[in-house]
Amino acid sequence: MSSQSVDKRSLWKSRIDQYRASGLSAKEWCAKNDTNFNTLKYWISRLNKESTVKRNSAATTFVAVPAEPLLKSKSSILIRLGKISIEVSDGCAPDLLSNLLGILKNYA
Repeated sequence: MSSQSVDKRSLWKSRIDQYRASGLSAKEWCAKNDTNFNTLKYWISRLNKESTVKRNSAATTFVAVPAEPLLKSKSSILIRLGKISIEVSDGCAPDLLSNLLGILKNYA
């Protein structure tokens, strides 16, 4: 960035800060400060975009997330009741199996 563009950016940042602190509408502030309304809007937009890009690029970080190994079932049981087939692996939670068998008892 050239020194002239840095000076312009600083000048407009200062003007925008003054406008925001004034409590006036943009049009009122521009009229009182002999500033073009569309130029003020342009610089507000430009500086907002620059700060958004800086925030987004600085905030993005990646973190390694360890994955838990998949449990491979050594054995399983296949329960068939009419058209219903249910395979229960040896890693099945006992409460789940108990509830399942209680439900299936109603269909036997």
